[in-house]
Amino acid sequence: MSKPKKPYKTFPLTPRTDGRWCKRIRGQVHYFTGTADEALAAYKAVADDLHAGRTPAAAAKGAVQLRDVLNVLLTHQRRRADAAEIAPHSFEEWRRNADLLASHFGPGRDPLSLTPEDFAQFKAAMIDRDWALRTVRTRINYTKAIFRFAYEEGLIEKPVRFGPRFKAPRMRSVRAETAAKGPRMLSPKEFRHMLEISHPQYRAM
Repeated sequence: MSKPKKPYKTFPLTPRTDGRWCKRIRGQVHYFTGTADEALAAYKAVADDLHAGRTPAAAAKGAVQLRDVLNVLLTHQRRRADAAEIAPHSFEEWRRNADLLASHFGPGRDPLSLTPEDFAQFKAAMIDRDWALRTVRTRINYTKAIFRFAYEEGLIEKPVRFGPRFKAPRMRSVRAETAAKGPRMLSPKEFRHMLEISHPQYRAM
């Protein structure tokens, strides 16, 4: 993903190479997704709370969007990473899943409007991309954790229903698929491509 550009010099958010926007407030870096206008709107929705040192309160009933949930989640996980409560790669997994949800459902989606059918289609889309079962399992587990976080934080008023079709593949199936594929080696071309699209921190490592 390419680094976005500031629409004007005094734009309050800083663009990142991973396509997101960020702003340091009270010593903490907060992240926002979407276009410049979408990121700015998301920032303004929580700016008063963040600058006051408060956890952003949920917006009025029905006004909370998926981007709001993801922004609060990433801010929370960034703080945990900064405090060494989770490893940097764990934060990247949360970020990667947040980006995936925003891309698939749209950042402006009302989380409570998501139905079991939506999640079943989300799982089908991952499988259609020919993702490994281990990856599908990881994304499903992180997705459920994200919406559980939203409910426990009071960002949404009731739990999200995932439905029986949005179950993570069993580890038995994951292990069988891994064994069937055998050892996997990257070609020089694949490795160079991986470096080009990887996070700067991992590229340095």
